[in-house]
Amino acid sequence: MRIITNNFMFIRDYRKNKKHYEEDKENNNICQKYNTRLLQLSTFSCGIFESLLTDNLIMGSFKSLSESSNDSVNCENTKVYQLQTERCNLIEVLLYLDSIDKLLQSWQNIIKKIACEAIPKKPGIQWLTTWSSHLELYLNNYQCSGVWYEEFLTVTKLHTSSTLRLVAYLLLQKVIEHTFRKKAIKKDQAADCNLIPENIIVLEPIEASKFSYIVGWVVYKLTKSDKQTKSHPQFKAICSHLEILNSEQVVYEQDVRSQITNVIPGQEFLEFMYKMESLILLLFEKHKELGPNTLQYIYNSLLGNLPLLQSFNILLDFADQQNLKTLRKDTQTISRKENKPTLIKKENIPQYPLLGLGYLQILAKLDDAEEVFSKIFQVVELQWLLWAFGDNVKNKRKKILIPLIFDHLKKGTQFCEEALLKRFMFAL
Repeated sequence: MRIITNNFMFIRDYRKNKKHYEEDKENNNICQKYNTRLLQLSTFSCGIFESLLTDNLIMGSFKSLSESSNDSVNCENTKVYQLQTERCNLIEVLLYLDSIDKLLQSWQNIIKKIACEAIPKKPGIQWLTTWSSHLELYLNNYQCSGVWYEEFLTVTKLHTSSTLRLVAYLLLQKVIEHTFRKKAIKKDQAADCNLIPENIIVLEPIEASKFSYIVGWVVYKLTKSDKQTKSHPQFKAICSHLEILNSEQVVYEQDVRSQITNVIPGQEFLEFMYKMESLILLLFEKHKELGPNTLQYIYNSLLGNLPLLQSFNILLDFADQQNLKTLRKDTQTISRKENKPTLIKKENIPQYPLLGLGYLQILAKLDDAEEVFSKIFQVVELQWLLWAFGDNVKNKRKKILIPLIFDHLKKGTQFCEEALLKRFMFAL
């Protein structure tokens, strides 16, 4: 049975891979068919039409429906096939229109203008969230207005096809999608992802002091005054990690009656920044290979450098360990001083499932922890925790749910993979 099962799985995967291979081959053939015309368009318009032409649903690249004994069904199938053919022909006509490139560029400029107008006049801490909701509203208003379709008719001078408005709408959606899409990094726009500097830079004491000051200044700006960082949904988590890896020093200046806050980088964080600086210097040394846009090349190379990302993950793990150590000390100190129930706020529990689990395992060791759990957690949240542990208990009584949860916490049971993939604790 085991051999048969394995063979079956192998055959299934083979067929699946073969299907993807055939689809990719077909898409490549389509792009080659229109390659000459696509090269004549701008990079933006070329990307939009490539996306349209390789979309199996839009281009109708699927098997036709089999004939039915019901005449009305056959009639409907024929209409679907005719509309599908008409839509494909219309997209091909638009591709070869001289004015289409100018139209798509015009739409993109309008969308960029809408995006700028959606930015709040007074950006607050969560200004990105406000901007996102405003942008969605403005784009919906623009699409409902029909102004874009009038411009489409004026430029293309097409008025006959029954699928004209649908195709125009598909084009507009592709323009919006490509305008805000993150640009893919090409191979020639970044260095080898496994590039490692042979030696980590070593600075003289004076230069090392300057470097440490610059790193601290960057951290201060990110956590105190950078509006984009403050608008990040995980801003509190970012700050908590940076606070563990660095320390603040307040300097009072009596002459001017003011105080200055300096951020002092921790040793582990400073070592990581030295690694990054060494990699940046190595990339600058290869400036002849980088092409005209050196800074963009370095930016792309840093984002995709696997050893650097691995070092950063190790740094985050270190911060998490330090956070848990501090939490243990605090809870032990509280439990020694008082025998009263420990005051725990649900807001203090990390939202990231893996960190939240570690936090709860420590809390479970406190006196009267079960009573605290009963006060701060709802039944739905307790059921979520049991589900995360792999228990499908449908009971709605806290007296039954909490002991089961504590049994898992004290045993050190880990969350299931599905729970760990959630962005937040208690997310459905």
